[in-house]
Amino acid sequence: MKKIYLAGLLCLALFMTMVRPVGAASGTDHSSVRKTVEKKSRKDFIVAIDAGHQRKGNHKQEPLGPGSARKKARVSDGTQGVSTGLAEYKLNLAVAKRLKKQLLQKGFQVYMVRETHNVNIANSKRVKKAVKAKADILIHIHANGSARRSDHGAFTICQTKKNPWQKQYKKSRALAKYVLNAYCRAISIKKRPVSERDDLTGINYSPIPTVFIEMGYMSNPSEDRKMAQKANQTKMAKGIADGVEKYYKACVRKR
Repeated sequence: MKKIYLAGLLCLALFMTMVRPVGAASGTDHSSVRKTVEKKSRKDFIVAIDAGHQRKGNHKQEPLGPGSARKKARVSDGTQGVSTGLAEYKLNLAVAKRLKKQLLQKGFQVYMVRETHNVNIANSKRVKKAVKAKADILIHIHANGSARRSDHGAFTICQTKKNPWQKQYKKSRALAKYVLNAYCRAISIKKRPVSERDDLTGINYSPIPTVFIEMGYMSNPSEDRKMAQKANQTKMAKGIADGVEKYYKACVRKR
């Protein structure tokens, strides 16, 4: 009788090892895998920085997104300061270099898409370079221009929910919010709403959370002079870095 009882227990144990809960695969707990992916230390978190534009624009066309029939210029010329004459591509790189320093000080890794002005990198290739570098997020640094000199303020841009190529809406929107809030506090500039667009190559080719920051209007005399000052550029970079840090704490790993 005792042998029969032990044999029964053995069979039951064998049966239980063969049964898995619905939704499980090979004993893998998907929730724990998801948490492992999302939890990443700062030293392993890579921020890609793209200083928008370059010395000479490239007006050859490229698809708006992978496989798109619509096309646009590979790299536009950018704007320049109405008061200072400072070219946007120079301002963007000046802030990008300061941002790199700020992020490194916070313990993050940084990948720079460009570090000189004499390059010819299409917007789609800028994204591909960031992805190849295994970046976790991508930030495009830009400044704005307008026909109305009274326009002023900063804003960020991310994809819409219905973007046919980019599937990182929630994280991109969160990154856009955190960066914009911290930036505007740091530089004391008007905060305009986050803009959602699907017509930017720098977003549509990206499989990672991606945002543009428009740091201010170079067509506005006051903001142009403000952004041209090196001391303010350091503050601008610090604001963006603080926003990245807030995003990291909220969406990647709380420490």
